[in-house]
Amino acid sequence: MLRQKQRAVGYMALSNLPFWGLEVLAAQPRVAWDTLASRGTVAVWGLLILASGLAAVQASYLYARMKKSRAEAEAHRRMAQEALVATQTRAEESERLAQVGRLAAGVAHEVNNPLAFIQANLRFLQEELPRQGRSVEDCLEALAETQQGVARIQQIVQDLTMLARGAGEDAPREVGSCPLPTVIEESMRLASVRLKRLVVEVEVPSEVPLVRADARRLGQVLLNLLLNAADALEEARVASPRVAVRVRAEAQRVRVVLEDNGPGFPPEHLERLFTPFFTTKARGKGTGLGLAVSRRYVEGFGGALRAENRAEGGARFTVELLQA
Repeated sequence: MLRQKQRAVGYMALSNLPFWGLEVLAAQPRVAWDTLASRGTVAVWGLLILASGLAAVQASYLYARMKKSRAEAEAHRRMAQEALVATQTRAEESERLAQVGRLAAGVAHEVNNPLAFIQANLRFLQEELPRQGRSVEDCLEALAETQQGVARIQQIVQDLTMLARGAGEDAPREVGSCPLPTVIEESMRLASVRLKRLVVEVEVPSEVPLVRADARRLGQVLLNLLLNAADALEEARVASPRVAVRVRAEAQRVRVVLEDNGPGFPPEHLERLFTPFFTTKARGKGTGLGLAVSRRYVEGFGGALRAENRAEGGARFTVELLQA
């Protein structure tokens, strides 16, 4: 009996041995796989960290290049802006000097007239003062006319000096308010040497509100328009040349309308009138900058400058300004 029990126990041990061996053999791959998976996870995280570092380095490099490119672009933009301002300044100075040249012939005639009667009056005084019994009133009248002539020459020289001032003395400044009738009067006086053979009509209301503009630049705009009208009428040989300047105030705006009875503009030229260096005048008679500079000045005041042909013939320019 005892032997039978021992045999049964032995058989059971032997019968359990293969299953235990299989469990050991099966457990060994799992341990190896877990170890391999753990090492693989560490490797993956290492690769991820390395890739992140490389990406950060590359991003930093790209940001530095972008920052450098932006700085270079800003420097180029600033240089281009300075070059543009310098070009505009030279264009304005050229146009201003061109206006002086256009007035030169008329100025010579205008100065010569008062010089003639100044000389005549001085000769009169030289001859008459030594004579006894000569009326003092005649001498005083001659002296008064002489003073007027000198004052006229002085005014012409001052106006031309102001007009011919360089860009450094005409630096941009804040736009304020100015009395439009005074500006029109000064522009008409400057242009008078070219308007003597024309019929000039000026309609300015007794009460005109102040306008938002720089007086000197607005005066240059009006002078340019007046000289252009005189040139067009002279070249067209109009029988009865006429220029009209009218002022209208309405709806917080003031309009200065300048018209002539010349030939007007060909339709294909109207769209290009304000293009820099475009001119309808003969070579050597215009820079092609006057209207372009004038429009830039007026738009700088917050206004507008327009050109059109009159239905009855001739040209019309409208300067629209804001009330101050």
